[in-house]
Amino acid sequence: PAAALPGAVCASPRWTLAALTAAAFATVTIELSPTGLLPVIAADLAVSPSAAGSLVATWAVTLAATSLALVRATRRLPRERVLAVALLVCSAATLATAAAPSLGAAVVARVVGAAAHGLVWALLVPHVTGLVPPERLGRAVSTVLIGPTAASVLGVPAAASLGGVVGWRWTLALLAVLALPPALVLLRGRTARRDGVGAAAGAWWRDPSARPVLRTAAGTAALLAGHFAAATYLAVLVTDGAGLPDGAVPAVLFVFGLAGVLGLAVAGPLSDRRPATALPVVAVGFAAALAALLLIGTHPAVAVAAVAVWGVLIGLLPPVFQTRMA
Repeated sequence: PAAALPGAVCASPRWTLAALTAAAFATVTIELSPTGLLPVIAADLAVSPSAAGSLVATWAVTLAATSLALVRATRRLPRERVLAVALLVCSAATLATAAAPSLGAAVVARVVGAAAHGLVWALLVPHVTGLVPPERLGRAVSTVLIGPTAASVLGVPAAASLGGVVGWRWTLALLAVLALPPALVLLRGRTARRDGVGAAAGAWWRDPSARPVLRTAAGTAALLAGHFAAATYLAVLVTDGAGLPDGAVPAVLFVFGLAGVLGLAVAGPLSDRRPATALPVVAVGFAAALAALLLIGTHPAVAVAAVAVWGVLIGLLPPVFQTRMA
C-alpha cells in the first residue's frame, strides 16, 4: 500500500506509535497551556482574565461541535495523512494565536486549532487498533496515552514557567513546534495495517456495535462528569475538607498526578488480560473512590490515601475505556 503514495516509506508500527504519543503530548499541551498563561495573556491583550478564559472555553466547544463532522468528511482519505495534516494545521493555528493582535483574533485561531485537535483525537486511538495484534492493544493504547498524561504533569507546568520568562507569545510559538516532528513522521511514512479500518462505512447506527458503543460511552461520560465535578474542587477538598494548609495543595496534586501515572502503567496489561471485565471493574472502583472522598476529613493520611486511589483510577479509566471501545 505504501507504494501507492509517491514519496511514502514503510514505517514501523513502533515509530508510528511513538509519533502518535508525541502528537498526543503536543496537542494536549497546546490545548491546556493557556490555563497557566491566562494572567499574562490578559495583561498583554488588555482584557480581563475571565475574558481571556474564552481561549479555553471556545476550544472545548469547538471540539464537541466539529469532531464528528470532520471525521465523516475525511473518512475516505489515508488516516496517517489526515493525522499529519491535522497536526500541521494545529501547529499553524498555535503560531497564529501567538501572533494575534487582539483577543478576537486569538479566539479565531484557537477555534481552527481546536478543530484540528479534535480530528487528531478522533482518529488517534482508532488508528492504533490496526497497528498491533488484538492481544497487545491495551499496551499500545496505554503507550499512546502517555502523551496526555505527560502533558498534564510536565508540559503544561513547563509552559506556565516558560511563559513567565519569555512571555506567552514565544511560549505558544515554541509549543507549535512540538507538533511538527510527529506530523513529519506520519506524513512521510505509511504503516502497514492489519485490517481495513478506515475504509468508508455505511450509516453508523446500522452497525451491530452501535448500541454497546453508545452504552459504554454514556456510562464512561457519567463517570468522567463525576470526576471533573470533584476535581474542580480538589484544592478546597484538601484544605477545607481535610484541614491541610494551603501549602500542602501542590504536594497533594503531585501525589494525584503520580498515582495517575501508576494507573496508566497498569491499564495496558489489565486491558489485554481482562478485555471484557476491565472497564466494569475500574468503573465500580472509580465510583467507590469518589465516594471515599467523604472520609477525607477523618485524618490527613486518609485524605492523601483517598486522593492517591482516585488518581490511580483516573489513570486507569481512559486507556481501559479506549481499549474497550476499540
